[in-house]
Amino acid sequence: MSWRSFKDAVTSSLGYTTPLFIELTDLRLGILYYVIILSIILYACFYNIIILHGHMNIENPVGIVSVTFRLPSKDECQEFAPDCQLDLWPGEALPYCLAAYKDKVPRNTAAKSIATCIPMDSLDAVENQDTSILLGTYMEWFTQVRKCDPMHAVGEMVYADYNKTGLQPATLSSLSGAGEATLEWYHGHTEDKIHPVEELTFSTDYHCSRVWATETGPAKYHPLRVQDLHRTIRPTQVFIPNAERFMFVIDHSMSAPGLGISSNFKNLFGYIYSHNEEQCRTHPRRSTTKAERLEDVVPSTSAPCYIRSKLVKFTTDADVFDVSDLLEAAGIDLDHPHGASYVDGSFRRHGVFLVMNIWYSNLQPYKMFAKDITYHYEVYALRESRGETERSYYVNYPTSRVVEQIQGIKILINQDGAIGAFSWTRLLINFASGLTMLAVATFVVDNIGMYCLPERHVFAHLKYPNRHLDEDEKEILTAELATMMQEDPTAAKAAASELRMLGVNRA
Repeated sequence: MSWRSFKDAVTSSLGYTTPLFIELTDLRLGILYYVIILSIILYACFYNIIILHGHMNIENPVGIVSVTFRLPSKDECQEFAPDCQLDLWPGEALPYCLAAYKDKVPRNTAAKSIATCIPMDSLDAVENQDTSILLGTYMEWFTQVRKCDPMHAVGEMVYADYNKTGLQPATLSSLSGAGEATLEWYHGHTEDKIHPVEELTFSTDYHCSRVWATETGPAKYHPLRVQDLHRTIRPTQVFIPNAERFMFVIDHSMSAPGLGISSNFKNLFGYIYSHNEEQCRTHPRRSTTKAERLEDVVPSTSAPCYIRSKLVKFTTDADVFDVSDLLEAAGIDLDHPHGASYVDGSFRRHGVFLVMNIWYSNLQPYKMFAKDITYHYEVYALRESRGETERSYYVNYPTSRVVEQIQGIKILINQDGAIGAFSWTRLLINFASGLTMLAVATFVVDNIGMYCLPERHVFAHLKYPNRHLDEDEKEILTAELATMMQEDPTAAKAAASELRMLGVNRA
């Protein structure tokens, strides 16, 4: 092989292939191409960056919450202050209180919807739990007395007496105390010793347990039932009046550690986001937006709306709402039937479970830069669930205790949201991905032109001029050129000029 032949072979194998760019003066393809380009620009720049905030680092916040309830007062003072006058409705004015009927309940009234009403303050009516808080609306309590004294009756043991037949009870003095006790069984005897037969180990406790033994088998441990441990006396059922008039006090703060952002919101108004049409039309503190100043509040006339927190004297660092505000936002009336399949009575009697979401955000729609962090509350009810708890305390330990079963408004609080900070890195990534998508427009239009239009063969061979044509393909191209000449003579002449180089003559 000569040097020239070797050089030509290497050059042909290492040659660089580049796409052929041609201009197609076709109105259909041109409109389609620019529509796709415009759509990609709108998605990459407007939707992805302006609306979805793709140019920001976004983080879900974490935080802490402090919640309590306070009784309503005439001048919105702290209920435990010496000169604070409470603003409570008397039992005679409440339809669920027995006093309203002068101790004579109408026959057509459900027995479970009326009971004696006993006013309680926030210490008695409120139960703080690990992840929620409960405001009681109905309470049942009773005294329980142990049937045996756990300080003196730990249990009974059995032993075998070689002087008697069968097994005999052991005395409590044989026990060393609570814990593991070992018992040896004996049978038969000689004059000088007793022969052990088997060993039984069991746990003694303070539940007045008993161990029973039979002559035909080993001793067995028979625990008593829980209800056998106590005798219940003096059950009492009462409603806690004015529950919906209690004030719900909430203080919270949030942090986005990854962004270095935190806030405690002590100088901002809190708002409940409500979809209740009646509440949004008639509530005295309703607003169309989350206005940061009172003078900017615009009363709403329809749902959805924002219910602003109250201004009270006893706190300026927390948001205060009437409990009725939360119930209305969740669509709950305490005196309506509960609706759950397993209870019979009202929400006031069996309780209701509310979920309150605190939503934080500093993102502004249609704007590239973040604003100051704002927040609002969203409240909804789990209608098939009940708000209830149980607690007990001893009045004479360990023999006598009081058990309280409380139903009421149980509130679970979640903190969530979207906190963003501008990021050049994310902006460049989204911008580069948008430019990459521009290649999609060329790919789509090329394939539609080469495979879908009536002149697809002309477009295909203009795009790939080195392709070999047989006689049938040349005839097809000639027919398509004739059609193009009738519709667009200028474009047909340009296409025919290019195709003559391929050996295709126009008819």
